[in-house]
Amino acid sequence: MTHAVEYLEEAVRLKPEALDAYFQMGMCYRDLALYPRAETAFRKALALAPQDPAVYYQLGLVAVEQGSNREAETYFLDGLKINPEHALILVALGRLYAESKQQLPGAISRLRQATQIDPALWEAWYELGRAHMKEKEWKYALSALERARQVNVYASEIYSAMALCYSKTNRKAEARQMVSEALQRDPKNAEAIHLQKQI
Repeated sequence: MTHAVEYLEEAVRLKPEALDAYFQMGMCYRDLALYPRAETAFRKALALAPQDPAVYYQLGLVAVEQGSNREAETYFLDGLKINPEHALILVALGRLYAESKQQLPGAISRLRQATQIDPALWEAWYELGRAHMKEKEWKYALSALERARQVNVYASEIYSAMALCYSKTNRKAEARQMVSEALQRDPKNAEAIHLQKQI
């Protein structure tokens, strides 16, 4: 990854208008958790492509990773102004809104919109399920999580979320089954380990 950054820095030195190089550099810095550098690279990409929603999405993610939720929201909303049907931005915004009790209805609305735009995006179904869980809407949560599972049978966190829903609705046998499925996929799944002790 560090070598990739070196090549990309050389590329932008030789060609300062190389949008893709700045974008890829930002991605590398994000992977390396060097968020201020990632932000600088994405801002340079944004200066070259102010109408590219993918850049706003990445800047929003970097802001989230630095704990700047308000700034992240601004980037996500700016990206949606350019492309209102950008499913990844809708998921990221929904996840952000789901952190606040007052914004849960908005989170559910954005996440539902994302699932309609891209039904194959399992994260959209998963985050929608999680948002319904925060509202204690267990039936809706299970329905969304089941859709997530249909798209991605490997994600341990889907099963542990389903286990929690079953546990909350006193369906212990189903809860135990989902805990078992979660731990088969990820023996370190903290939510599943915690639930295993309760049920």
